[in-house]
Amino acid sequence: MGFIREVLGDAGEPYAKQREIIDAVLHSRRVSVVGCNGSGKDWTVARIILWWIGTQPQAKVIVTGPTQRQADEDAIAGAQATAGDAAISGILGLS
Repeated sequence: MGFIREVLGDAGEPYAKQREIIDAVLHSRRVSVVGCNGSGKDWTVARIILWWIGTQPQAKVIVTGPTQRQADEDAIAGAQATAGDAAISGILGLS
């Protein structure tokens, strides 16, 4: 959560279930999340993507979803928008 607060700043604060997802990613090799529409999954994934590429040398991220559009527009575009809002997109190579 430190990366979200300290690096992304005004990108928002995760609520309890989102913190659970983030914690699972930190401690597990594989994490699967099921939730209803609008539950914050994409918000969480966008910030996890930014944390990963911002903290792991030569990181690569693979995003899958039910459709290509969902992977591109929801997760990847969300990460790019959040990075831009936090003024770190150039640092992370997302510009």
